[in-house]
Amino acid sequence: MLREACVYAAGSGTILCIEFLSRFETDLLNTTAQAVQLADEISAPNLGLVFGLFGLAAQLISGKRIAATLLLLAGAALMR
Repeated sequence: MLREACVYAAGSGTILCIEFLSRFETDLLNTTAQAVQLADEISAPNLGLVFGLFGLAAQLISGKRIAATLLLLAGAALMR
């Protein structure tokens, strides 16, 4: 369904963005890696990621909150 939404949105030049939420808010997409994987699977040029600071801060890497590492993981999919 997301792929079809991207095709429809592209017709009007619209960009769609995915925002993962913390595990306290949902169980659909909880991490940067999950959001990147979904964006890669959809592979639409008008689909990207946005970051909410709460969800970003809720992720732990090696017991530390490392926002820069997570932003680098998102790479080219990151939208502003």
